[in-house]
Amino acid sequence: ADAVIIGKGNLHEFAVGGTTQNPHHGPCRNPWDPERIPGGSSGGSGASVDAGMCTASLGSDTGGSIRIPAALNGVAGLRPTHGAVPNTGCFPVSDAHDTLGPLARPVAKVADVHEVIAGHDRDDPCCADRPVTSWAREFARGVEGLRIGVPARWCFVGLEPEVERLVRQAIEDLLCLGVHVCDVTLPGVEATQTHLMPMVHADAAAHHAERLANAPGTFGADVLDRLRYGQRFDAPGYAEAMRFKERWLRTLDDAFSEVDVLLMPTCPVTAPLHTDAARMLETTRELSRFTYAWAMAGTPALSVPCGFSVDGLPAGIQLVAPRWHDARVLALGAHYQQATTHHLRRPAWVEDTLARLAAEETA
Repeated sequence: ADAVIIGKGNLHEFAVGGTTQNPHHGPCRNPWDPERIPGGSSGGSGASVDAGMCTASLGSDTGGSIRIPAALNGVAGLRPTHGAVPNTGCFPVSDAHDTLGPLARPVAKVADVHEVIAGHDRDDPCCADRPVTSWAREFARGVEGLRIGVPARWCFVGLEPEVERLVRQAIEDLLCLGVHVCDVTLPGVEATQTHLMPMVHADAAAHHAERLANAPGTFGADVLDRLRYGQRFDAPGYAEAMRFKERWLRTLDDAFSEVDVLLMPTCPVTAPLHTDAARMLETTRELSRFTYAWAMAGTPALSVPCGFSVDGLPAGIQLVAPRWHDARVLALGAHYQQATTHHLRRPAWVEDTLARLAAEETA
């Protein structure tokens, strides 16, 4: 589609983690504060966009790996409906939950890239043969009257105060666009992460079985711990998690019969400081607290910047729609960005560098 490919971004080893502190290629740093992480697993994808290295970047998302870097770096990122984008050529973590998606500063650019990469590929058995809905047509309809549900009893518990302030302000901004906002209850949502995380680790361990058996020392310490945990997850536990997943899908069907979009924070905190391997699992679990539910359901979920903390760190809101309604969250996100300026803000050093490069080019 005439894109200019610049290179590869750093990521958490084998996409199994949320910090992108990669022992093989070095740590990826957050452009807003180099002492903080960019999230993960697609941390380099989020950081490269925010740092002005590229217009858009691709990431992979199994439990939150596009949306977390988007939120912590102040850019937009889409986890598409599972099966909308072929995973052909992408090293797997958990085939039933993996998907590829774009990150960019404007949601409109995310949407454009999504429409290029989405579509059927017979080489990917998880990819569905469905037409790609035009996000621009959805955008033209406007958002007035759209019903947005907020699971407040889940998503406003244990938040960093600044994140809560910014998310509540985003809700007020959306109300000014003419949407309707109501509280919703999602029975079981608190347990989605607990059930899906071991499934993902078990699937990843199966993909890495040969290396785990013959060369376990080649893995970084934190990834090896996760894969060993996956090996210990037994068949009855996996079956129990599948039964939970079936109930969770029914819960979402009920919720989406009442609302058009669900809204919650992308992450409960702003970018944490760099952590050692012993704390990476803990950090990943905290960052992904609000992202695993939609990975389990295979629904589209878009993270959009919603402002900055008093410390100057970005936060994001997450917009979720029923399966195959990717265009709905993209259109809503684009309307929100038309009414706000959060996505236009860059780190000061990035602005200075881009200005200098522009001046040199003009000269």
